[in-house]
Parts: sequence; structure tokens; C-alpha cells
Amino acid sequence: MTTPEGGIALTAIGFVGFGEVASRFAEALAQGGAQVLAYDVLMDRDGGRATLDARVRGAAPEFVPLAQLAQRAEIVLSTVTTDVALAAARSCASLLRRGQAF
Repeated sequence: MTTPEGGIALTAIGFVGFGEVASRFAEALAQGGAQVLAYDVLMDRDGGRATLDARVRGAAPEFVPLAQLAQRAEIVLSTVTTDVALAAARSCASLLRRGQAF
């Protein structure tokens, strides 16, 4: 999608993994008008949400389950550590839609 000025229209961007990289990108994307979604395995652990909230810079992303993130985001960015990147990609693969950027 593009804006009337010819720029890229930012809509829904999803992050799989919400650490240092995602928190910085999410802040900038939100400032640019994107709807920012995020999923992290910490969401499923005791105290995990508090850890994720502490990583937020600026406006908080909408933390959602992985399936919902894949359903709603036009672009899904995997920002997990390299040791779990393959497992994260496999978890996302069956949830992604044709034409969706990952």
C-alpha cells in the first residue's frame, strides 16, 4: 500500500519475539502510524508480561497470541535470537497467509 504522497502506508506489523530489536523498531513504526502487534513466549510464563512491559519504549504494542498476530499482521518480523529462529519460523509457517511477508 502507498500513501497519496507515494510513500509506504504502514498498517499492521507483527513482531515474533519482543526484545531489544523489536522494542526499538516497534517504537519507530508506531510513531510512523503503524499498528504494532507482538508475541513473545514470555507471555505464557509467570511474570512474563511484566518483563515485556518493561521493554516497551513509547506506545506499547498490542501483545497477542501468535495465531492472532499471524492473522492480523500484514508483515510479520521474526526478531527472536538465532538459537530459536528455526523453531519460531516453524511455529509461524502454518499460520501465515499467501502473500504475507515474513
